[in-house]
Amino acid sequence: MQNEIGNFLEHFIEETNAHHVVFATKSGGVLDHRGFNFGEKIFSLTALVTGIFNATRELAKLIDEKNFEQFYIRGEDWRLFYQDVTPLFILVVFFKEPTLLGTVRLFGDKFVDKINSIFKQPKVVRIERREKEGEDKLEESTLDRLFEK
Repeated sequence: MQNEIGNFLEHFIEETNAHHVVFATKSGGVLDHRGFNFGEKIFSLTALVTGIFNATRELAKLIDEKNFEQFYIRGEDWRLFYQDVTPLFILVVFFKEPTLLGTVRLFGDKFVDKINSIFKQPKVVRIERREKEGEDKLEESTLDRLFEK
């Protein structure tokens, strides 16, 4: 399963021309990443992005919005796209021009479909939205299954 995810991330980089793509837990843990070498910074960058994602998700709840799934930030040189993958996971993409946002979004959606198809395989427990107190155990169980050989 881990190989499938890694292969899809490689394919993501090749097809979108993005600089870096990260598959992470919403608590900020990097599960897998590919692309431009950010070195140890990738862990800090991922933790910050997941913090922003979680804060924005809580903001959405306050205004009764349930569908904040994708986010895009554009700087002078860098662009950042991040997407809700499952209740436990997030996809983060760092890119510059000439990479197109539409291509990144398309492959983000394909990544979500790929992850969902992996979780529907018999060995993996299907992920469902849980109450806060159950998420830690669900996340631990899911991560264990993700990295089984």
